[in-house]
Amino acid sequence: MDAWYLPNRVRVDIEAVVDAILATEDYPQQYLDIKTGTLVAVSSVKGLHDWVIKIGNSKQYFLVEHLNDEYRDQIARDFIADILSVMASGDEARGAVKALSSGNWRAMERHLKENTDGWVHGWHQYLADEAGQIAEEWLSGSPHFSVTSEFEGCGGCAMCELIRKGEGGDATKLAQAFATEETMRHVEEQLEQRRKSMAPQTDVAHAKPAKHITGNNILRLKIELSGSKPLIWRRIIVPEEYSFFDLHVAIQDAMGWFGYHLHEFFDCSPYTSRDATSIKIPHPDDEIFSDKASLDERNTGISDFLKKEKDAVWYMYDFGDGWGHRITLEKILPRTDGMKVPDILAGKNRCPYEDSGALFGYYEKMDILKDKKHPEHEETLWWTAEQAGYGPDEVDDAVRKELSDVTRFDINEVEWSDPREELELYEQLC
Repeated sequence: MDAWYLPNRVRVDIEAVVDAILATEDYPQQYLDIKTGTLVAVSSVKGLHDWVIKIGNSKQYFLVEHLNDEYRDQIARDFIADILSVMASGDEARGAVKALSSGNWRAMERHLKENTDGWVHGWHQYLADEAGQIAEEWLSGSPHFSVTSEFEGCGGCAMCELIRKGEGGDATKLAQAFATEETMRHVEEQLEQRRKSMAPQTDVAHAKPAKHITGNNILRLKIELSGSKPLIWRRIIVPEEYSFFDLHVAIQDAMGWFGYHLHEFFDCSPYTSRDATSIKIPHPDDEIFSDKASLDERNTGISDFLKKEKDAVWYMYDFGDGWGHRITLEKILPRTDGMKVPDILAGKNRCPYEDSGALFGYYEKMDILKDKKHPEHEETLWWTAEQAGYGPDEVDDAVRKELSDVTRFDINEVEWSDPREELELYEQLC
């Protein structure tokens, strides 16, 4: 996050500027006062006339222009393409397209509010992000006044500290800061691997390893939850002979999902390609909805697609909430005696609660949990407590804090399921 300052070191109220850009009515008009950094509101045509006479040719005030309908329509099209078509259901995306085509952004917004489970909040956030970018471009590019930005950060995270070390245009310091962070990350990984290798055999960290390595290699994979900020990720190792169903089970366990919903793999990003190969457990109704054949994940090996470093596949879980994951092959490692797989090497940040309503719904719930005065606080508290496995009598202050902590993750809590048992159960249910 940046703070914006006028030459007299007065801070510009950029949040007020963003609100003014997002206003949908002609009045009040908002003018930036470049001496105080605040906005002056003019409530009517007559008020504007009187005010212009009063200020004369003053160059102290500058109009903050609203987003017009045409611009909002374009932002709505971008929102559908970037977000809805990727993360929402097909019906929700198609409904939004139809509403926008037959009306305008207002019609699309009504559709989202009336016919989807919370996607209107995602639209509002997307629109606000766009307005924030417009505000920054206006402030930094105006020929009429001078405004400078300074990195402020979010209030104390490690990344903000790294950026502060390189502030002032000193690229060398910034590069050194990131190099230090990368070195520490590698040291952390090595220490973690050494700790595991030296642990007594009776000290089993994970309940049921799926299988021992029978091939010559293992694959080190990084799992990233698309769109999450801060990034939710896990680093795991699995046997090279794993099938895609085996990998599905490992992803569920490593991330913290519960397997309540359907899933599907793709050989390239379904976000950017319509020709992605589908890898899943086939269903008799598949041919009704698609004329493209898919590969059976039960007998398709991951090593057929993850052949060299940086190769990636994509994993979609819960087609309603649309949890998309990128799975990247980081390293092909030789087998060592006594190594058990799968195993988790590192990871950061909590997996969202099942049925949260996509990332927008999850982050909204986390904000509500932190605001005890929010009208939905108690309802959200008990819902998340139930999702996390807590009973009504177990929710104390410590649990309340834990439930809203998006950074919480402990690799020692990961327990591995046996893919063979999971497949047997899956086939019984289907």
